[in-house]
Amino acid sequence: PAIQIGRTATPNEKDGSNNLDYFGEPLITYTLKQGIEDGFLAPYQVVSVHLDKDVQGWEPEEGEVDVEGNPIPIRRYTLNEFDKTLEIRSRTRKVAEVVTSYLQHLGRMSKTIIFCTTQRHAANMRDAIRECNRDLVAQTHQYAVRMTADDEEGRGLYEDFISVNRPYPVVVTTSKLLTTGANTKCVK
Repeated sequence: PAIQIGRTATPNEKDGSNNLDYFGEPLITYTLKQGIEDGFLAPYQVVSVHLDKDVQGWEPEEGEVDVEGNPIPIRRYTLNEFDKTLEIRSRTRKVAEVVTSYLQHLGRMSKTIIFCTTQRHAANMRDAIRECNRDLVAQTHQYAVRMTADDEEGRGLYEDFISVNRPYPVVVTTSKLLTTGANTKCVK
């Protein structure tokens, strides 16, 4: 007999769940556009990059081995397997190059979040970003950090990252830690 109130920014419709089925039609909605216009949410711009492997998939050459020397099964791997089932370091490097190029346009000290699929992917992406920005990393390794549940150093830098007064870290790679609700006003 209790009254239940539901509030969400991300309605769930996965795995048979459905907010509307559970709570009924919303009494009020507050759109993304309204949130941006009212100053509660940051405006955003989507930059789409279609890598060849993402579009066409990837198939290893006969005899190709992984970083541990194990043979890679011959078959076509697709986007939803990348960085979960299969890591393609050249793909990670290409994404880091694209982000770095965009930061050269936007400003290399523009605070940035790169959302990764796993914590290991976040570590690989951090390393690739550091490689593409050696000059800035030479000043401080905190230019690019991994901020995940298993990364104590990165988690410890969260307050510095969200601060408009602290310059570092600049680029943060994350997996499921900095998601909806993270208060990152200074991210460009």
